[in-house]
Amino acid sequence: MAEVVDGDLQVCVGALNSGSSTSRLMCYYNSKAEGRPAVGKFRVSDIDPNKCTHLIFAFSDIRKNELVPTAVNDVQQYIEFNALKQRNPLLKTLLAVGGEKFGTEKFRTMAGSQENREVFIKSVIKLLRAINFDGLNLDWRYPAEEDKQIFTKLCKELETAFVDEGTSNNQERLILATSVSAEKSTIDAGYDVKHIAMHLDFINVLTFDFHGPWESVTAHHSPLFQGSQDTGDAIYSNTAFALEYWRDQGAPEEKLNMGFGAFGRAFYLSSSSSAVGAPASGPGDDGCFTGEEGFWAYYETCHYLGGVQTHFISDQKVPYATTYSQWVGFDDTTSINTKINYLKANKFGGAFVWSLDLDDFTGQFCNQGKCPFVSQLHNLLESQNSYHLTQYLTVSPTTDTTTASGSGGVCSEGPGLYPNPSDPHSYYNCDNFGVAHHQVCPPSLVFRDSCKCCDFSTTETSHPKTTTTTASGSGGLCSEGPGLYPNPSDPHSYYNCDNFGVAHHQVCPPSLVFRDSCKCCDFSTTETSQPKTTTTSPPTTTTAAPTTTTAAPTTTTTAPTTTTALPTTTTAVPTTTTAAPTTTTAAPTTTTAAPTTTTALPTTTTAAPTTTTALPTTTTAAPTTTTAAPTTTTAAPTTTTAAPTTTTAALQQPQLPLQQPQLPLQQPQLPLLQPQLPLQQPQLLLQQPQLLLQQPQHQAL
Repeated sequence: MAEVVDGDLQVCVGALNSGSSTSRLMCYYNSKAEGRPAVGKFRVSDIDPNKCTHLIFAFSDIRKNELVPTAVNDVQQYIEFNALKQRNPLLKTLLAVGGEKFGTEKFRTMAGSQENREVFIKSVIKLLRAINFDGLNLDWRYPAEEDKQIFTKLCKELETAFVDEGTSNNQERLILATSVSAEKSTIDAGYDVKHIAMHLDFINVLTFDFHGPWESVTAHHSPLFQGSQDTGDAIYSNTAFALEYWRDQGAPEEKLNMGFGAFGRAFYLSSSSSAVGAPASGPGDDGCFTGEEGFWAYYETCHYLGGVQTHFISDQKVPYATTYSQWVGFDDTTSINTKINYLKANKFGGAFVWSLDLDDFTGQFCNQGKCPFVSQLHNLLESQNSYHLTQYLTVSPTTDTTTASGSGGVCSEGPGLYPNPSDPHSYYNCDNFGVAHHQVCPPSLVFRDSCKCCDFSTTETSHPKTTTTTASGSGGLCSEGPGLYPNPSDPHSYYNCDNFGVAHHQVCPPSLVFRDSCKCCDFSTTETSQPKTTTTSPPTTTTAAPTTTTAAPTTTTTAPTTTTALPTTTTAVPTTTTAAPTTTTAAPTTTTAAPTTTTALPTTTTAAPTTTTALPTTTTAAPTTTTAAPTTTTAAPTTTTAAPTTTTAALQQPQLPLQQPQLPLQQPQLPLLQPQLPLQQPQLLLQQPQLLLQQPQHQAL
């Protein structure tokens, strides 16, 4: 389990038992996540070394054919990163070079001659040993046909040098790993699989982003198996094919790691269809903290979906959901379980995840505790019991860690969700192999066979349904169109009007009032200075929301088409709203950012003194960057995340534009009463009803 130390944020990483290669879990840390706004900010100090066998620092650079840090302050991060091994001696750390946006030119130049490769290899050993890394991860994405031979030579010479250096210095030799394409055409063109595999310790197969909003129809970015709709080369675009193809081309199965992306890929739908393969018109909204179009971190996916119905693609074993004309495919607890079962049944070496900062590392969004994505990977890979679950993939569905059905048993009617006769608060999820998985509804909810969902009991259903929406007539609250409007009779609440003229009544967090000028919940005039000293208000308010949002489900059907407009209108408001925060925030940023960085650095000051000269420089740079980051981030996320950008201020200045909340303000209103997850995916469903209860207040901040 993740370690919690007096409320400090301690998240998702650490060592597993190393007795079996299948327990290997390699976790990327994206150093750029340090620059994200508010609760999206993720630092090295947020890593708790308890879940992963290997940590990969992403990314370093190549200059003049030498391995170098990407930025000056990365050196201090390297030191903190490797200091995690003091808390977990079994943990191994790797430095990754390259990445998705790195391109091929620097790799091609460096690997293109014997002389350049020698320069690179010497610099690699020097840097890794100087800062106590255990190895290198090559992220050359992706070698072309003309690069195939030089990439093979690079792998061979790196391994030889690592062995020689370890032997001559009587040290454990450095680890050599690489992250490689899962696309058949790229594998065929760029990799001499059998020969590079001889020289590599681990091969991370990037089994995600097979599809995305760059395509004209919806498709899941990380399916386990081929889908019925797949034709042509698309039949190769799935996890199982990629891993088996690498194995069949000569890579030992024990060296292959399955890739997990802790994120969803979102499309805008361009028709009324929302099925797999529906027409799409481009990427969905920016992630409100990650700030990338059509890319939603796992916690942002929870945040945006907020209880809407999730569908399960039965032949591909992965979920998707639709919300406000957007379609998003992602992995959840059910699909992770199925993938790990497949991995173990086929004796692949382990898994890797991109990336720690995309998990719900604060535990605020998914109602599944801290780091639910990585935690489940950890638990399944570590558990010997999970191996028995894989038997149904290869032999027969006779053993299961939950409940196995026999003839005439729970699953006699086929796959689906079925009531538990002895406990209304739980149910059975029968898979395609006749195995009944016992699952429990969230507190206070019961399983209803009529909707195949966890819902409030009969005596409770009327309560949530009375709070939500008010339809407006002509000249009513919503006569001016979609947006947020004051409640004339109560300054502590407001109305959120959707595109259909429906006014959703929503309540500000305790002690906050709605201000029409900024379209946000803020402290009253006499209290505005107080919030700037209160950094704990967001967590406090998160719990109150449930009472308000519960009723939202009444408009489940119409709401989904709304968001399209709201985000659009939102964009304009943040620009005006942002101006104030930038000036207001500037002071806190300089006052607060410096301490923040300074606080983080002392945490690992043990190692820092060795580079004290550089540290002040880095520390000075860090605040500068941090000050700029909010300003820049305000611009980029203005569309979706400007709010979160000022959420940093929100921690101290709760004037979070409801523009960011506007997405969630509407979404959570969806099915509080209708967490109707698809048949194969009750686990997400279980989490969603509770998530919904918490989100509205977080949004209003």
